[in-house]
Amino acid sequence: MRLLIPEIFDKLADATPAERAEILKKNDTTTLRDVLRCNFDPAIQFDLPKGAPPYKPSPHPVYMAESNFFAEARRLYLVIKDHPGRPKNLKRLQIENIFVQMLEGVNAIEAEMLIALKDKALAKRYKGLTENVVRTAFPGLLPETSTEKA
Repeated sequence: MRLLIPEIFDKLADATPAERAEILKKNDTTTLRDVLRCNFDPAIQFDLPKGAPPYKPSPHPVYMAESNFFAEARRLYLVIKDHPGRPKNLKRLQIENIFVQMLEGVNAIEAEMLIALKDKALAKRYKGLTENVVRTAFPGLLPETSTEKA
């Protein structure tokens, strides 16, 4: 069974840095890479206010929610500022409603992860998830930093 993204991140807490990169590689998916890129690439900004919006967390158990983050991730581009695929006529309220729908569709654990992702706070939420671990696991996924160019 494929692990949910928060489950993958939870596994990093008790692992060594080398093991953390291997955990990410072992669970590699396009969605995982997109989440990591959205969180650690400073050029990607969400077009949403900071913090948790008012929403009703799913009452369903983890694997029985209406949807899951793997399905909802395909709509992330709609809430990313200046994404080339996002319709130009989306209003602020529409963007916020899309995000709330995503939160209410996934289980409560994934919703909390999604809020942390929006705020670029996954490293604060998940011990062991660092930019260096991501760079080790997936070279080239993130843009070079100014210190790497020197």
